[in-house]
Amino acid sequence: MQMHQVLHNKFYKITILILSLILILSGCSNKVETISVGEWLLEISNKLNIKDYSKKTPYFVNIDETSIYYESIQALVEWGVIDNNSNVNTEESLNREFVAYTLSNLYDEDINAISIKDSSKSKYPKHIEKSVALGIMQLDSRECFNPKNIIDKNEALSILDKVVNNLNKKVYENSFYNFNWKDDLVIIEEEPLEYNEDLNIAYFPKGTNINEKDILKFKNNNIDTIKKIEDIVEKEDLLKVKLSNPDINDLYNEIDIQ
Repeated sequence: MQMHQVLHNKFYKITILILSLILILSGCSNKVETISVGEWLLEISNKLNIKDYSKKTPYFVNIDETSIYYESIQALVEWGVIDNNSNVNTEESLNREFVAYTLSNLYDEDINAISIKDSSKSKYPKHIEKSVALGIMQLDSRECFNPKNIIDKNEALSILDKVVNNLNKKVYENSFYNFNWKDDLVIIEEEPLEYNEDLNIAYFPKGTNINEKDILKFKNNNIDTIKKIEDIVEKEDLLKVKLSNPDINDLYNEIDIQ
């Protein structure tokens, strides 16, 4: 009887230990990889090449010249991406409402208001509505936006990449601009076998005459798309090509507004 009780206690302890490990591992696997507000603003500045600013006095007293985010934030304020009357804490984890706020400010379109159940819970209800109307961000199954939810880093960067691609297309298609290409610029025109816009990866037949750092032009959904080749990996009979959005200063001497 005593032996049975000992075995029972050991089994109970082992069971508790296993359940604890499962809970710990489960918690780890569901943990969101965050990105800070400062890192997010830096990503926007870098990917859209928003660098220029005129005012040297910091727009935010907590973000002065010693901050790694100072130059990006000065430029983003002057380009209207963020408002200097808002509060910006660069160390906070990025949430969904701030993604909507910053990215919707990149668009000039007047969008018809749409009703979102929980937009009133946000500091930026109009920006949330605009971001959903533009297709930048999505609602959940309950038609809620969840503005205060911390957003996963990879999800945020994926959304930003889509916006950058969309804005690049708008610039290339805009007839009000006259582009003066760099004289020594060489653009390779090659149509990929397949292009994944979300991952910015294209596949070409092995032997295609392309190289890293080349500027590549091809059709994506019948729209001229210009990308920079970052990396090429041979996979059997294919070339797997990692692409990026080229810096606009690498393409043009100047852009004249007509």
